[in-house]
Amino acid sequence: MRALFLAILLGFPQLMTAATDHLVSYWDLDSNLNDSASAGVVTDDGSFVSTNSYSSGVFGEAIQLNGTNYVTVPNGADNNGGNGESITVSVWFRTDGFGNDWATLVGHDNSGEWNMSREKNKSTMYWAGGSAGIKATAIDVTDGVWHHAVGVGAWGKPTRLYIDGVLQVTGTNSYLNPGSSRPFMIGNNPAQLSRSWTGEVDDVGIFDNELSALQVAAIYNLANDPEFSYPLDEVNLVFQSYDDGPGGFVVIRNGRWDHIAADPVDGRTFIELGTDGSGVAGQTAPEVITFTSDRVLIPEGFEIAFAWEVDSATTTVVIDQGVGDVTAQTTAGVGSFTFDPGPSSETTFTISATAPNGLAATKN
Repeated sequence: MRALFLAILLGFPQLMTAATDHLVSYWDLDSNLNDSASAGVVTDDGSFVSTNSYSSGVFGEAIQLNGTNYVTVPNGADNNGGNGESITVSVWFRTDGFGNDWATLVGHDNSGEWNMSREKNKSTMYWAGGSAGIKATAIDVTDGVWHHAVGVGAWGKPTRLYIDGVLQVTGTNSYLNPGSSRPFMIGNNPAQLSRSWTGEVDDVGIFDNELSALQVAAIYNLANDPEFSYPLDEVNLVFQSYDDGPGGFVVIRNGRWDHIAADPVDGRTFIELGTDGSGVAGQTAPEVITFTSDRVLIPEGFEIAFAWEVDSATTTVVIDQGVGDVTAQTTAGVGSFTFDPGPSSETTFTISATAPNGLAATKN
């Protein structure tokens, strides 16, 4: 007798890196307000003011804000620009409209600090990252669809505001002041509590460095690519594998990313991260779609016929228990093979499909 079940060989991120991790605060907002950043000085867990509410997000769940509830996080070096030099804030949001002028998505909002909000009474976004605020006037964000916003404030450099992976506006030079004693908030302004937000918020992260335009585009594109659908913490692992230089790589879930000098043009997804055209190339493991036999109970020594379908990009297909390499019996991902004589005792057979990048998936 044989039982069917699926086993993917890759599950948890595998990364050995000497690169500095700059993601110092991160809230995935999946049914909790915990800070799960891989770096940072302190753990910046949040708490709801008023109603706890979650809804469907870009990745899993998001928080649902109704204009009266919001999230407060104790002030700290990770969320107030505490290195005194640079901050990058990344957040996904969705709204049908605002109830307040200057409705605040995330921020501190002391003089010289940072704040991301609605532009006064408009349907567009505003960012203050250590200098005078800047306005992304070209994009109406009250359309009820998910948008991605990134604000950058780097000491002595123009502030920048990106919407959906694209630079919308630059400002004057940033001189970020991390001196606040007020908390950090998601969905309100700690200096003006009448500026509450209405809508969903998901996947909020703070970096203690200046992300480039290529990195911001990568966050947006890897979230929207159905092959990967990476939240910010997984994109951050991709950044670290690139920062490791030649030979750097990371395995995330069932995908592998390798530092590479240029687009390999080999079918892998290429994300450019360097001004010299370098970046990372990624591919997921092949899928074993089906693996069946013509018998469930097999008399001793009788033949058994296998049939399978695997991802068409698979380069090697192997069945264990003495069957062997059946790549030659596989055409366009579909194959069959008769094993004669069959097993002499109860046996479980496993098929393995391997991609060009060495990633493999199995099914029994």
